[in-house]
Amino acid sequence: MAAPKGFHYYEGVLFYDLLFPVPSLEAVKEFQVREDDVFLATYPKSGTTWTAEIVSLIRNSDDIDSIDKVPLLKRVPSLEEKCIPKSKLLETMRSPRYMQTHLIKRLLPREIFTVKPKVVYVARNPKDVLISYYEFKIHPWSWDEFFDNFLKGNVCFGSWIENVEYWWEHRHDDSVLFVFYEDMTRLELV
Repeated sequence: MAAPKGFHYYEGVLFYDLLFPVPSLEAVKEFQVREDDVFLATYPKSGTTWTAEIVSLIRNSDDIDSIDKVPLLKRVPSLEEKCIPKSKLLETMRSPRYMQTHLIKRLLPREIFTVKPKVVYVARNPKDVLISYYEFKIHPWSWDEFFDNFLKGNVCFGSWIENVEYWWEHRHDDSVLFVFYEDMTRLELV
């Protein structure tokens, strides 16, 4: 299947050309994971930004003033995005490093499975993901086309099922915190 204009396939998964070129995706596999790293893993449109802000607050002991001075993508950078000079940024970040990713298991850094860093995985109802992702407009399709492509896993970052399924199977691992977006929305702040 040919990729839509402005997109490419990498190992069978669709990616947006400008943000996720092949060299960036290949570099991710060799990324050196530290034992004290914290990965925020989600499928797109599943509460990534909200959760990144929460983990950033935790890391900085709720010091809103200090984190407001630093853009979110420098506090919790995306592992796979080209627009972030990630190798230098992540190499120079003090430990523990916090980073986010939407990648499915087979595209993640190899060391993530041997070093066992902490992973916060957020899953969201696929119907809500579908609508939010469609409205994000990072695709060339009508609603019907997007719906069909989503069901087939032929949207940017691939299959929702493949993304969620791996982390669900590991939800009881000591290094994984699996949470549902819907549960986060029910939390009452004191």
